[in-house]
Amino acid sequence: MGPPTLGSGKFLVAVNGPGVGPGGATLWSLTPASGANCATYPQSVTWYTGPIADNPLAARLKKANITSTFYSYGLVGFSPSCAAGSYTYFSSGALVGLSQVGGSLTIVSFSAGNGVDSSIPLDEISYTLLP
Repeated sequence: MGPPTLGSGKFLVAVNGPGVGPGGATLWSLTPASGANCATYPQSVTWYTGPIADNPLAARLKKANITSTFYSYGLVGFSPSCAAGSYTYFSSGALVGLSQVGGSLTIVSFSAGNGVDSSIPLDEISYTLLP
């Protein structure tokens, strides 16, 4: 469940995986869960766990000077189409980092709306595991 102040408390996501990605990287994905508000963001994320050097996005991470091992890195697949606002930092193709601490999954964006990647997170959203 996402922040209770967003989408009437219906920002709901499901995590899927593990799977096998390019080069044998461990692949995970996130999609809206059943009953989710259509403005839930990001709507689609694919990310890879393991060393940055083994991440299929290693060249992009290096170019952005991202070296933190706190996150696992991936990309936003698509953004909500029914959103009233603009989710600039979580638009399609945005470079994101994901970190799970206990029952909380935090997603940070390293991409600005102009397609430029940053070495520091520009925005974040956290989801909490439902019982």
